[in-house]
Amino acid sequence: MNDGTAFPFIMLGLGLLGLHDLGEFGTRWMLIDVGWATLAGSAIGVAAGVALARVATRLRRSHPVGTRFDAFLGLGLIGVVYGVSVLLHTWGFLAVFFAAVALRQTELRLAGDTSPPAPAVPSGDGVEDLAAIPDVGIGSPVFKEQLERLAEIVLVLLIGGTLFVDSWSWRAVGLALFLFLVARPASVLVGMSATPTPWTMRGMIGWFGVRGIGSLYYLMYAIRHGLPESLALDLIHFTLIVVTLSILVHGLSIKPLMFRFRLKAR
Repeated sequence: MNDGTAFPFIMLGLGLLGLHDLGEFGTRWMLIDVGWATLAGSAIGVAAGVALARVATRLRRSHPVGTRFDAFLGLGLIGVVYGVSVLLHTWGFLAVFFAAVALRQTELRLAGDTSPPAPAVPSGDGVEDLAAIPDVGIGSPVFKEQLERLAEIVLVLLIGGTLFVDSWSWRAVGLALFLFLVARPASVLVGMSATPTPWTMRGMIGWFGVRGIGSLYYLMYAIRHGLPESLALDLIHFTLIVVTLSILVHGLSIKPLMFRFRLKAR
């Protein structure tokens, strides 16, 4: 959801660089990149998620089989939904998000559980407790959560392999500090200004704005749209340094800050 809602602004940036048609006074951007791509992508995801949940439920009832391969059906749903969204020029990230939500909610409703699924809670080591998540059907997040973590480990290792001692610069470090200490906290404060969220929670949300795989995806997406080589090299440099610092700084601080947060919550 987070990465998907950023897509229209990526297209706006490309348009301001002359690499994407925004239309007169930005009308094409508003109608196509914001309106059509967002609404249609969400609709594709909801329709596909509901359809797969209903089909899977009927098949289980008529042909009882084991559920060990249900998670792979979920991965297939991701691929199909994303592919259809790309073909129809909508935002695939949003489509996949809504497909997962629709699949999960439809499965629970068809199974007779109308209560919302229990959220993941912080465990003793400051990470999500997967045992607290209901493991039901294709929409179960446990398998896909583990697969996502394994994929992130591989990508983090690849990022580390691209960096050298002379890869660092004060410009990149300064950008990272601006994003961590100014841009992220300010956006959270503005976005949550009208909510009753406690200040301690706002502070946690404002700090843990981890930069990661989504940033790399958007970087490659922008380069594919024809960024000038010098600009592309600068952006690659900035992005890799920001992601690396985010992994280090946020990764090292999550455990002590979560511990202090739980103490105050008590």
